[in-house]
Amino acid sequence: MTTRMGHAGMGSHRHSGSGQPLQCHDGRRADLNNPAPTERICHKKNHDRKQEDASHSIREGLLSKFAGRASLVIAILALSFAFVDRVEAGNYSVTDATGSGGALEHRFMYDASGQHFMTLIEDNGAIALRPHPGTDHNGWGSTLYLEPFLPGAVLGHTTVDSVVAGANDIEVIAHGAVSRGSSSTYGNWSSDIRYLFNPTTRRASGTGTYSITLDGPIDASTGDLNLFKIASNYLDNVPRLSGGTGDTGDMKDAIAQGDTFLFTWIPPNQPGFFPSDTTDTLSINVEGQFNDVDTAAQGYSPIAAAYKPSLEVSLSGAGSQMTFGAFYDTAQSQYFWADNVGITPLIRQGTPGTSFNFTVAFGSSDTQPTPEPATGALLIVGGMFLLARRRKSKVRL
Repeated sequence: MTTRMGHAGMGSHRHSGSGQPLQCHDGRRADLNNPAPTERICHKKNHDRKQEDASHSIREGLLSKFAGRASLVIAILALSFAFVDRVEAGNYSVTDATGSGGALEHRFMYDASGQHFMTLIEDNGAIALRPHPGTDHNGWGSTLYLEPFLPGAVLGHTTVDSVVAGANDIEVIAHGAVSRGSSSTYGNWSSDIRYLFNPTTRRASGTGTYSITLDGPIDASTGDLNLFKIASNYLDNVPRLSGGTGDTGDMKDAIAQGDTFLFTWIPPNQPGFFPSDTTDTLSINVEGQFNDVDTAAQGYSPIAAAYKPSLEVSLSGAGSQMTFGAFYDTAQSQYFWADNVGITPLIRQGTPGTSFNFTVAFGSSDTQPTPEPATGALLIVGGMFLLARRRKSKVRL
């Protein structure tokens, strides 16, 4: 299986990251990274919200009634705080599995909460990173290919040297050749990045270094140097489960920020977007969204809606003169299974130098709304329980 890249790094296939065939329950990503194939059920978790005003008034009534009874109030608070989530320091682990097409998957686990928060995929010499910081079973969205390539290249020539899980993070060391054409190369690269997970904020992150040394200059014979690729899915004017038609998909936009510019790119508004602004520091945030495409209305098998995470990458390298590049394949704008978006930072032909060294930062955040804490309800329940005991025992507080 190969991945052919165009100017903005458009891909020709999707990685499942699951060990299951790509065409699963949702035709694309319903079961991504689910280690239990017998549980192939698409769903999203709905969180009922409390009626804020009602609970507030009840709570205030209870507290005013028990004013001056400090021991009772303290007992109620202790009961409520006993149920507040606590962040535990936990070790990390990596589970290896064979994915679709024989790809090797390194599944990153945060052991304290049992969260499978990311998968690193090795496939025919290419590597892909798929984050899953949230709790939505189907919350696998955009993909990062952190390796350099020239226009039209088939990605490959990459070796993952080590994936080491420690108490505080998971370190990935990799190296390879700069992909050029169908099988050629044009220099070498290496990276060393440490990834970690925060279960409270539901965010995966990473920091490290990324270096590229080319065999020669970046000129008309090579074309622009693509530093990495983010592949995603944007659906334009499709039927939605929420009703009517509109835009949805795994991403809603991409925000690019450099030393002197800030862009927000919405794929159908500018399918090919290659501004000329250059920068030595570039941050790209592909914002995830709630994907509620109605595939049954499109004539396909129905799939569940899902919250797709953001994917953020920042590079900083003195003298790199990077630019932002993005492409949207409008011919695939209705295909929920397609990687129809390719986003990449570029170093333009004519830029001097053959060696480029970067610090890199990675991030991915869950887009599912956080449920409101149940502290108010616990106060009420605790107060009623203690009040009942007080009346039964006739003990004066």
